[in-house]
Amino acid sequence: MMGLILLPQHVLHSVVHAAMGVLVFWCCTVLGRSQYQGLAIPCSPEPSPGATIPAMCVNERYLFLLLTGGFMGYTYSLRYFLHNMNCLSFPSVQQFKYLQFRQTVPKLLKLSCVQSLYLTRNFAAVYFFLGYIPRKWIQSVLNLQMDQHLPPLDTVRGLLDLSLFYQIWLSGVFLLTTWYIVWLLFQIYTTEVSRMDVMDGIRWCSYRGLLWTDLM
Repeated sequence: MMGLILLPQHVLHSVVHAAMGVLVFWCCTVLGRSQYQGLAIPCSPEPSPGATIPAMCVNERYLFLLLTGGFMGYTYSLRYFLHNMNCLSFPSVQQFKYLQFRQTVPKLLKLSCVQSLYLTRNFAAVYFFLGYIPRKWIQSVLNLQMDQHLPPLDTVRGLLDLSLFYQIWLSGVFLLTTWYIVWLLFQIYTTEVSRMDVMDGIRWCSYRGLLWTDLM
């Protein structure tokens, strides 16, 4: 398994999907006009009137959201190769494109909802133990403070922010559904050109009998 994951083309595939996950989550945050915008925000409470430059704090909710997008993209890339999604699978019964798409989309939507929920939970568990590493790095690079009036997300109290997790879950559903639909359309249009004729038992025996007669 490790040899499969560490192949150069698979590593590149994972990096690209992680970057796409971060980009999609950023777009969802901007378009939704969420409160979790910007990596640096003024610290609360508001600075006193005598202060000329307000103190800036790291927006950990925004950082958590972007990292979750990267985690979902990387996890999707791993599942893509571990479940052989890069291989073409031909349907057992040939159908029109619209019928295949209509029958498969509800299943993909349900799968995306469930996977987004589980991936959000898994990343929350990872961030609970290792979240201080990217947060401290961002603070040191951008010279930001930690807002003392908001609980950090590597604590149980901080992880009880339901509005944040609801937005992450919706963004994850959108991301995974988009990728699965693109994968489904690629499968349908690629396998459509190949036709595999199926013979029943009587026709197959007749066909073999004709071949044997010709050989005789």
